[in-house]
Amino acid sequence: MKVSVCTPTFRRPESLNIVLGALLSSTDRFDEVLVAVTKDLESSTNEVTRHLIEAFTMKGIPVKVVADFSGLCEAKQWFLDTAKNEVLLFMDDDVVVETSYFDLVKYFQQADVGAVSGTLQTPLDVGYQDWAGVPIDVGQAQTCNTLTYDSVNKRFVWVDKYQVYMHKTPFVSDKCQYLIGTALFVRKDAVEIDMEFQRGACAGEEIDFTYNMFMNGKRLIFDSTRIAWHLHMPSGGMREMDRSLDKDNMSYLARKWGFADEVADGCGVYREG
Repeated sequence: MKVSVCTPTFRRPESLNIVLGALLSSTDRFDEVLVAVTKDLESSTNEVTRHLIEAFTMKGIPVKVVADFSGLCEAKQWFLDTAKNEVLLFMDDDVVVETSYFDLVKYFQQADVGAVSGTLQTPLDVGYQDWAGVPIDVGQAQTCNTLTYDSVNKRFVWVDKYQVYMHKTPFVSDKCQYLIGTALFVRKDAVEIDMEFQRGACAGEEIDFTYNMFMNGKRLIFDSTRIAWHLHMPSGGMREMDRSLDKDNMSYLARKWGFADEVADGCGVYREG
């Protein structure tokens, strides 16, 4: 089963190039790449990007780069409208996946599966270096919905079952209510983008559309045996466009689904600095 790789980006050319370069070793697992640039093409791509696109073309993989999207939701709707495959990989512009991450596509052989995610981890030399010694309760991770990091006590208050850092015990759970979209496989015809999130670039759009899948009877699979490396690049990125609207978007999500106000997809909950 082939996949369409879909990456939104904003003012992160070096990070985007790392992502694209890593994908070159996995071209037998997907047959198109879609890159959505928000507003600023010149600052989001560079000459290296063009060379990488040429490398994909030489391997028979078309790469389409389109700019001037007003936000993350509009970009994701373009992915749904444009992608030729039934299964899409929504992948941030600072995420590196190995070829084995594409093994998660096997779950879509079951017609009732709507979305699948692996574990997100951060390399110790970037981002959250002090997380290395944080104890993880994998049993708890199967039942909790939100990741909150207590930086004072250096521990998780809740452990998100889709973003389990540093644990070593693999498990598969299909008891998810929502999944985080950092490196997320989705079944195209099961996704509905709520454009109310269009006012901002962050806060809950993937929680919304995966929870909608759950409410419509689709299974959401979290498989910790496959890892995506989230680099947490400090500048740029779609989610950095307008962080001032995060709270409004999360309040909208809380009203819509009855979530607690502190429910978040991580971009404003545990990021320090």
